[in-house]
Amino acid sequence: MTALASDSLDFLWPGSRILAVGDLHGDIGNTMLLLYGAGVVDEDGNWIGGDSLLIQTGDVVDRGPDGKRIYDYLSTLSAQAKERGGKIVQLLGNHDVMNVCGDFRYAHPAETMEFGGAAGRRQQFMDDGHYGKMLRSFPASIKVNGVIFAHAGIPSEFAAVGLGKLTQQLHEELADDCKLHNVRFYNEAMGLRTGDLFVAGSHGPLWTRVFSMGQMTKICEELEKALGILESEKMVIGHTVQESGNIEFYCDGRLILIDTGISRYVANSPRMLEIQNGAFFEWRLEISEQVSEGEPSVRGTKRPLNIPALKEPDSTATRTDGSAAGHEDKSDGSCRGDEL
Repeated sequence: MTALASDSLDFLWPGSRILAVGDLHGDIGNTMLLLYGAGVVDEDGNWIGGDSLLIQTGDVVDRGPDGKRIYDYLSTLSAQAKERGGKIVQLLGNHDVMNVCGDFRYAHPAETMEFGGAAGRRQQFMDDGHYGKMLRSFPASIKVNGVIFAHAGIPSEFAAVGLGKLTQQLHEELADDCKLHNVRFYNEAMGLRTGDLFVAGSHGPLWTRVFSMGQMTKICEELEKALGILESEKMVIGHTVQESGNIEFYCDGRLILIDTGISRYVANSPRMLEIQNGAFFEWRLEISEQVSEGEPSVRGTKRPLNIPALKEPDSTATRTDGSAAGHEDKSDGSCRGDEL
């Protein structure tokens, strides 16, 4: 399998802003409302984000009933964004890969029926199925303006192989209806040491908790090692729901956790990260119930995060067209989140 072009995984974005949204877990309603609140789409769900870059860090599917609809919606929205100078990048999360490999333990029954039942769902996620083809084209991670975006984070041993090789190897694991994935999954489950780097395994960038749980000193040490290898300033990850329901940051703002439990089937806490002119902000969705008849009032509010701004990007890097209020840095303690 051919590796993705390096300039599609490591690039500068010249547009007005970069937005990153975490685990959506089958909730099309909160997904569209959050994008609307942040000015990415209009009331009809069409792209109005101009030259913005939107990164979805994986786990579209499972828990809620709308994963299929979200995949379809983001695919349509991506085409609109491209026409208007913007771009959408979707990364693979562990739940996306579970579905690709036929593990439907967390699938919502109503969503499975949309696929025509369990057999139809399995067919659609196979190599030649519509969603199987789609997801097998998604990368494991990208680097934009010096920031790494990944589902669960890139431990140093995986960072050492490089972004291109990481995605290439993940795609190889998922090829042939997950033949290599299943072999390595079995070996890992049985505790067999083969020396193979298992990108979709429990210690890899789709499943690891090394950046979201444990002692902060060790987390920051591993982060510094990984960022040094990747020549990056910061790492943005989802995967582990933050108990506060807010975007949190650690290690002097170099580690940013954006899984706030957006879905109503998780924590119903819609939040999204924005990077604008190197500064960091949190978008949150506020829904106020109206006393009189009519629809509830929905609006997005934006507040700055107390994260050091990005350095000016290196002008020689690849270029592509395709004290503020905020949460406290908790680097002196431990980091925990709900396991999902």
